[in-house]
Amino acid sequence: MNDNRSSKKPRGRPFRKGAPSSNPTGRPKGSRNRITEKLETKLAENADEIIDKLIELAKNSDLRAIRLCLEPFLPERPEQTMNITLPELNSATDAVTAMRSIYRATRTGDMTITQAVDISKLVDLYVRALEAVEAETRLQKIEEWEAQKRARQSRRM
Repeated sequence: MNDNRSSKKPRGRPFRKGAPSSNPTGRPKGSRNRITEKLETKLAENADEIIDKLIELAKNSDLRAIRLCLEPFLPERPEQTMNITLPELNSATDAVTAMRSIYRATRTGDMTITQAVDISKLVDLYVRALEAVEAETRLQKIEEWEAQKRARQSRRM
């Protein structure tokens, strides 16, 4: 076999660093590859047949393999808004009320478990921030009290 390396594309950066680009604006946002567009068109044209075949395979085969085949072509689901009213968070007690609302919304189907977990994390972060502020306030009061105590003791001496 004849190994002719000169016909292959150069490895690494074939363009000089800092050289002006022939396309200074770059690839347009949202533009898609031709192959992807063709594949999506073919899938759309034959969607009914493909889905029927996949359902047939799913009844007799490994569902993971089918999911692996389909996932790259299915669009991600956009986040959906939730129908839940949370109380104003001013204390840890309010956080308990908020968590109760989140639980109820999950139980009634107004919110998915994943959404509930995300909102619960938000409530938890708020409570932690609230606790940090309260701890800082207490520390400042203790330091002020200690300073006043030292000042009184120094006056007595």
